[in-house]
Amino acid sequence: MIARLSILVLILLLAAAPLVARDALYLGEARAESASPSARAPLLLALNQVLVRLTGLSGQDLVGEASVDEATAAGMALGRQFRQVEMLRSDGVPRSERRLQVEFDPVAVDQLIDQQGWPRWSGVRPVLLLWVAEERDQGAAYLEDAPWLQALIDESARRYGLALVRPILDGLDRAEVRPVDIRGGFTATSAAARNRYAADGVVMLDLRQRAGLVDARWAWQLGPREQSLNVSGAGAAEVIDLGLARIAADLVQRFAVSGQQRSYRQRLVVAGIDSPAHYLEVRRFLDTLDGIDALRLAAADGDTVEFELETRGDSLRRRLELSGPLAFERRDLRGGQLHYRFRP
Repeated sequence: MIARLSILVLILLLAAAPLVARDALYLGEARAESASPSARAPLLLALNQVLVRLTGLSGQDLVGEASVDEATAAGMALGRQFRQVEMLRSDGVPRSERRLQVEFDPVAVDQLIDQQGWPRWSGVRPVLLLWVAEERDQGAAYLEDAPWLQALIDESARRYGLALVRPILDGLDRAEVRPVDIRGGFTATSAAARNRYAADGVVMLDLRQRAGLVDARWAWQLGPREQSLNVSGAGAAEVIDLGLARIAADLVQRFAVSGQQRSYRQRLVVAGIDSPAHYLEVRRFLDTLDGIDALRLAAADGDTVEFELETRGDSLRRRLELSGPLAFERRDLRGGQLHYRFRP
């Protein structure tokens, strides 16, 4: 009983302190020097990258649409730095590129997005297990020993805010997911590997060369929903960017919130909180979710805590189960509470 009381006291103290979550979603980057004198300033390009990442509106000039000038963008910046980035060409030769990296104020960026009525997904993002196959003389094969292509994938994933993890292709991986499975987009074959790599979803990419073009077939699954996309481009960089932009747009569409959405009050009951550290992890997770405008600790009893939330939109349960430490147990039909269990 004393231990439980001590935990409750610490939880109440922790609840009084604001928890600030910072991540790389508000970090924009652009080439410091442009070959075109008419190109936008690097600061505006960096901000546009952040806006695209948060809204899923790829390929658009969002800073222009919102009439943001360089002075306004500078006022939204928390810090800037220049850095040299080593890029690999397809022949393996590195090239250096000087970039301006800008950290933008999340509050200012979120306000701009909400004012424009754009969707916004600025919270927790899922980890996606990426499998890649390519065409060789003998047919489909795992993509291996192509660091320049891996660098293209990493660069595009960072641009759109996607968290990708790739299999190490050990014996277990190869036994479960074959190159022909990747080619066919059979994401279900990766269920065991997804759990093994602690990923939330699966992405499969099949690359083929054809008469100076590159064809790509994308398939991705997060939860019960499965999607696919076929694209062609002048090179691997183009089809990789098109594919990852489409995946990011799909996820934003599913999990974003909007300032115009109706507000709801919701009770969230979480069991399995055995220590202040567990509570702190749950609280930090909830603080990173989009659409939660207010959050307070309503009750605590033993290893169970109850939160009262004010949320925008009616997709709280979908966002809770996207990733994070909570496993759904049931919905109380009488009171409307959502019951979850903490999974360390």
